[in-house]
Amino acid sequence: MKLSYRILLISITILVFTGCDQTIKKIAQNELKFSEPVSYFGGIVRFQYAENPGIMLSIGSTLPKETRFIVFVLLTSLTLLGFLVYILFKKSENKFRLFAYSLILSGGLGNLIDRIRNDGRVIDYIVLSGSGIHTAIFNLADALIICGVILLISTHLTRKNTVQI
Repeated sequence: MKLSYRILLISITILVFTGCDQTIKKIAQNELKFSEPVSYFGGIVRFQYAENPGIMLSIGSTLPKETRFIVFVLLTSLTLLGFLVYILFKKSENKFRLFAYSLILSGGLGNLIDRIRNDGRVIDYIVLSGSGIHTAIFNLADALIICGVILLISTHLTRKNTVQI
């Protein structure tokens, strides 16, 4: 796949999905921050506002603020930059895997922007529950990372049948 095509696909994916993530987080901040949770579909989907200084399930939230900055801002920035360079120059990737990588980058960037803008905290706003399942509170950026990983796994499992571009 040509470098110009990879740059275009990565750029569009990041702009669209990170833009959506940041827009929804701003809406959540404006509409939910000082409100009671709002439920839909019989409580299956609940919107509520939370700021998480840690990562998934608040892991790392009790670390000192300086340590969280180093781990969650500086190391994340370097990791995302390295990941971007890797996917830009790995010529053997097909478009589906490149899209999956771009979703992961979008999610990582969305949460990184939050940490930079919001004193080290990420804005979360969605809880799903039903049929015995209850998720931790999360946001679109988290969902993008999960979707990217699922897409990577599925493309890996079907890699023999995937045409390289």
